Amino acid sequence: MNQTRTDRLAKLASLRLELESAEKAGGLETWDLALKQSRENLVAIIEKCNNCRFDLGRVLSRYRAHFKADHHWLAAAKVIASALRVSERTDHRILEEYEPASKLPETVVEAMKEQNIDPAAGKNAGLVTELLQTPEPGSRQEAGTIVAEKQQEQVAKKKQKKAGLRSTTIVSRKSVVARIVAQLRNRLKAISPEERDSEVRAILEQVARELGAEFKGPRRLVRPDHASQLQIKDAA
Repeated sequence: MNQTRTDRLAKLASLRLELESAEKAGGLETWDLALKQSRENLVAIIEKCNNCRFDLGRVLSRYRAHFKADHHWLAAAKVIASALRVSERTDHRILEEYEPASKLPETVVEAMKEQNIDPAAGKNAGLVTELLQTPEPGSRQEAGTIVAEKQQEQVAKKKQKKAGLRSTTIVSRKSVVARIVAQLRNRLKAISPEERDSEVRAILEQVARELGAEFKGPRRLVRPDHASQLQIKDAA
């Protein structure tokens, strides 16, 4: 038996002991078959490093159900968080996100997994809400079709929302630039032609900084109300 496997088994044995200690502190009988099975399922999923939050949430939820008081559960949650290398808050969030997903029909859950969609992942909360409002499918095939359709709808909604935000940002930037240009033109009227180039450059540099833009190569700009050409740097 290699050292790596020996260390892993030692850690799992330590995890069992710590969980049993938390169970005793919570007034539970550690020899209870249902509790023991829940504990072993939890240890097994931690050992596998299963990245499916739904599977982890289901095991956590069933183990959590054995604890009658929240303060007794907190001791066990701390042990579990340490084993998973996450915060105790993440433990709580996994349970929160699993709860609505646990209400989905098993055929829908399996269909989601087949399409690499984790039912308990926070990013899929909108999809889960939609599926919960959909009549239960009559077959595994129908479940797969429904999941695929609802997922496509969610993707389309996210794209539309993103496009809307981008449009709002563009409009906002245009209004800012228009206001700056108007102020710039008024200011240039009181400046001599000799000072104009350096003043324009300084103002544009400040504009670029505030908009988070980068300067590109210089270009020639002709003012419509002035015959002379100004050499400036364009703000991206």
